[in-house]
Amino acid sequence: MKALSMYAPYAMFIACKEKKIETRSWKTDYRGDILICSTVEDKNRKDLKDVLIFGHALAIAKITDCQPFQEKDRYDARIDDDVDMSGMYSWFLTDIRPIHPVPIKGQQRIYNAPYELSDLKILDLEGEDLDQYRNDNGFVELEKVKEELEVDD
Repeated sequence: MKALSMYAPYAMFIACKEKKIETRSWKTDYRGDILICSTVEDKNRKDLKDVLIFGHALAIAKITDCQPFQEKDRYDARIDDDVDMSGMYSWFLTDIRPIHPVPIKGQQRIYNAPYELSDLKILDLEGEDLDQYRNDNGFVELEKVKEELEVDD
């Protein structure tokens, strides 16, 4: 299965269906399911180790499009207004499915994960069930993470 690694807060936002656009400095022609993985370490977020899951696959999403970044993409990408996004690309994610977290060693760019779709436990969660998933999997302080990252609702 194809996979994409990113810093833990952003992987978590995707798993919690709060981030629907991933931004990268490069475009991709890949379309289809992709495993969303958190990096093992984030030097800037060591204080959040108690509320984030590092070094795990957290969700599956479907990449449906890739376009040059537009200002209207900021909210769904969770990008602050003062961040220069010149030359960046928006990767549009749909059909986001949180999974039971599984350990994974990340890599750069899109890579082949050691898992197949059949190896992963997709969690059918909405509403209160999604909130419970957040609580059970280290996402208890989602608001704290948003504050640390200065992300608006």
